[in-house]
Amino acid sequence: MARIRRRSFLLLLVPIAGLAVFLALRHREDPEQAGKQALELAGAAKQAGNNLVRCIADDEPSIDLWQKNDESLRTIIAKHYAGLPDRLRAQCIPELEKVRGSLKKSDGVSPSVGSALAAYQEALRSAAASGERFAEVAAARDEEARGFGQITSAAVDWGSAPLPAAPAPFERFFVCAVPELPRFDDSDQLFKHFASNCLHGDPVAFMSRARRDCGSALSGGNPSGQAAGVDPLTARRFHAGPFMKLLWGGCAKDAYKVRFAQDGDELLRSLANVRDTGSRLARAAFGAPS
Repeated sequence: MARIRRRSFLLLLVPIAGLAVFLALRHREDPEQAGKQALELAGAAKQAGNNLVRCIADDEPSIDLWQKNDESLRTIIAKHYAGLPDRLRAQCIPELEKVRGSLKKSDGVSPSVGSALAAYQEALRSAAASGERFAEVAAARDEEARGFGQITSAAVDWGSAPLPAAPAPFERFFVCAVPELPRFDDSDQLFKHFASNCLHGDPVAFMSRARRDCGSALSGGNPSGQAAGVDPLTARRFHAGPFMKLLWGGCAKDAYKVRFAQDGDELLRSLANVRDTGSRLARAAFGAPS
């Protein structure tokens, strides 16, 4: 009888042991599937980083965050500084939070992928917080940025339109903003003037004075900074060629760079961190089982 009971007990152990093995195998992720998911995570992370920087750059389609160094990122943000606070709050940050919540790993991915993913998710969280703080500070500058943008648009429109018989609003603005203009014999002197004030000087001061003292001329007003006896038609010698966008747009961008250096260091570091942690995730994923 005892032998029968012992045999029955052993027979019970066989299916139990088989079930344990089955469950263990079932819960152990297929290495091929785990590797596939790791690569999908890396791809989604790269797409999220690129979408972020493209959103900041007002939807420029070809920007690759992974190919940009810190100085390139600074230039991109400066170029698209106008309207950035609103764009961050309305588009970039909500999309960032959405992506961060969607990046989830399975139990089967390697520890290195899991660790890299956690670091990347934290980088996205930090970027969203930095973006919000930047938007708060930069919103106070938005009126200034719009004013600089209006000057650039007016310059481009003047340079591409036929000249009227009477002095155009931009011509009156131009001789006010650049009082030395009547003394310039050629475009080289004009370029040197802008280089001295914008590239090598204080572009914020130059653009701010132009906007404050001369901006009313763009809407037909009388600029307070207009020197007496200056003929606005002297600006016409610089009408030909694509100079206006290069000069005024370039100076506005230089001014934005200065403002960004004052306001946006934290945002720049957070973008660089998204890039660097995303690269780490990609390296971990390509080293995972496949």
